[in-house]
Amino acid sequence: MKSRLRFARPPGAEETALLGRIADEVEAVTTARLAIALVVRGPYRDVAVDFDGFSDHKRHLHFTRLLGPEPVHRLQAGPDVLRRLSPEDQRETGRSWLWEEPASPNWESERAETVASIRCRARILRSADERLDGEEVRRHTLLIRPRRREADPLLAGARDSIRRHGIKRLTYDVWLTRTGRLRRTREHAVMFRAHRRLGRTVSVTIEGRDFGILVEDLLHPAPEDILRPDDAGAAPGLTVIIDGQISPY
Repeated sequence: MKSRLRFARPPGAEETALLGRIADEVEAVTTARLAIALVVRGPYRDVAVDFDGFSDHKRHLHFTRLLGPEPVHRLQAGPDVLRRLSPEDQRETGRSWLWEEPASPNWESERAETVASIRCRARILRSADERLDGEEVRRHTLLIRPRRREADPLLAGARDSIRRHGIKRLTYDVWLTRTGRLRRTREHAVMFRAHRRLGRTVSVTIEGRDFGILVEDLLHPAPEDILRPDDAGAAPGLTVIIDGQISPY
């Protein structure tokens, strides 16, 4: 009840100004190193799946590597999600990437939707002083809660994305230096129970750091380097074994 009453009131001038500064800092990020942690529903227990990677927001390139004995490389290149083929499949097909699926419908505006949500639909749950890599920082935890009806296209897009993924609760942590510079972000989403079917995501945490990192090697693959499902001899899709059960990845 306390949370409902608190968020029923609009933020004050000081909180609004801080959220605006945070949104500006997030918007200014062009590239970042990523650490992603998924919790996936298994038949007997939930399973943690970890990734690392990089993002280039301006060029709409997001590379992730599934960590494990046999790392799996995926690349979201604009509207397409690709998986890097094994050396054997590359030799057999003459291609480097396999087209897996389309990216989210809001792939082009997703970053702007996040910034707009921080600026207009976030509230600060708590703030605390911490040390990050030996530096004093201020950590702010935001709760993002879109409205049922949104006139602004970016806010409407963020609301639709939250609904599409079945997100029940979305928080966004930021670490700011004493001068207001952004050092780290952490987005954490928990899904509704109705969406937690076998092989589906229970929660996801995406951490961003090392902002401005050079990613010149991260490139859009040439069309002729992508194997598509309708091509002859297309490689099979990837599956992940969870508690002895096959789950698509």
